[in-house]
Amino acid sequence: MIIFKDMVEKCQQLLPKDEKFEGILVVEFDLNQSTEKDIDNSFLWTCVLATSMDNNFRHYKFTKQPEKEVTYEESEMPFGYTPFQSIELDLQAALDLVHKENSETCKKGRLYFPLSPFDTEPLWVFAFDNRKNIFVGANSGKMELVN
Repeated sequence: MIIFKDMVEKCQQLLPKDEKFEGILVVEFDLNQSTEKDIDNSFLWTCVLATSMDNNFRHYKFTKQPEKEVTYEESEMPFGYTPFQSIELDLQAALDLVHKENSETCKKGRLYFPLSPFDTEPLWVFAFDNRKNIFVGANSGKMELVN
């Protein structure tokens, strides 16, 4: 399962050495290809992060394909996200909270910190087959169901 700290460290290792990590903008994951036996190596995730060097910002998109190594490329800055560097609830902990309230299987989701005066923390957003989305505060664990 995605361990946020491990993912950030892996991405940072691939960055050019003279660039400073500023934060993650968005992480997306797809569990559709995962297997119970080897979930760590069998699902897709992507993340976009921000770096800086000499007051110039760059953005990189990292991709982890099933059964393959992480790749990356320079990316455009996605609009509407606030960079963040840490969270309290990793994917498995957030999914455990969601499954206490919802028996449907989550196959896709994202982690991001909306650029909004109303949001005070990064959010896990889980999409379900029944077309419902559940938002979970990545620090507080507060949940909200959205149809």
